[in-house]
Amino acid sequence: MLTEKDYKELYRQELVAMACLEREGYPPRSEPISEQAYVDAYLADEPPPWMAYDAYTGADLAGMEQKCPQPSIERG
Repeated sequence: MLTEKDYKELYRQELVAMACLEREGYPPRSEPISEQAYVDAYLADEPPPWMAYDAYTGADLAGMEQKCPQPSIERG
């Protein structure tokens, strides 16, 4: 089971992915939510209302993932 610390790390990775995607020319559709809202959603067993890759449109997913890996937390 993932912890609050894990979700905070995942959020950090989301921000890194968003910055990478933006540098690569993929314009965001929406701004990130707060770290607390992101973590709270996961802790409530709900999907977060924002993810870096959901904020982008009109891009080739495979090309995006190659340049800017999607956030991931290894489950132990």
